[in-house]
Amino acid sequence: MLRDICLALPETTEGTRFGDPIFRAGKKGFALAHGRRGRVRLQFWVGADRQDSLCFDERYRIPPYIGHQGWIELDAEDFADADEIAALALDSYRHYALKRMLKALDAE
Repeated sequence: MLRDICLALPETTEGTRFGDPIFRAGKKGFALAHGRRGRVRLQFWVGADRQDSLCFDERYRIPPYIGHQGWIELDAEDFADADEIAALALDSYRHYALKRMLKALDAE
């Protein structure tokens, strides 16, 4: 599901980081997926101002290493809402995308 959502965005590529999928807007990673401790977790940039409010939902947490930069982690193992994931991916993409990429996105 994450792959389809991310690769539908302009100039997005998929790669790997530490063996896990990462999706890039140009050269900047905007969405990551990993399976740790038997759970599927997705990471997106949301900004520091949104982190605390999202963490009221027990599926969210601020991830180590990148959390201080405004990233959030969603535990998608038990419940994965495609619309919620798409909204998080789009917001994160918009943060890292270049102006020409945003123009192409808005033209769609």
